[in-house]
Amino acid sequence: MADDCIFCKIVKGEVDAVKIWEDDEFLAILDLFPTTKGKTLILTKKHYDSNLFDVPEDVYQRLWSVSRKVAKNLEKGLDADRIAVIVEGLEVNHVHIKLHPLYGGPLSMAPGPKAKAGELERIAEKIKEKNML
Repeated sequence: MADDCIFCKIVKGEVDAVKIWEDDEFLAILDLFPTTKGKTLILTKKHYDSNLFDVPEDVYQRLWSVSRKVAKNLEKGLDADRIAVIVEGLEVNHVHIKLHPLYGGPLSMAPGPKAKAGELERIAEKIKEKNML
């Protein structure tokens, strides 16, 4: 864990986040500044720097597998047309995959406005209702 990493603080429970799925190795949370309804971040619980291609091969494979499962769950739970996947690691230096549910409109790469109180929890419940994981 990195002491100054916001994602490590979320994993440790020091910073609140709306979790939609987790296991011993990964955590899926709703983005606090979503560009689309249900934008989700898949985090490794262990800290790795943002360069996805430097992550150990076994972790890399499992991260993609988990991302696929969560994406299918988002698609079904939110009636999204499809899920866009982004991996750039420029904002937070902790490897993660961004899943953007798409609803027929364009996708912006800029952070969206901060989610309103209770909005993420309502979205999380919709996703969990149709949980396929």
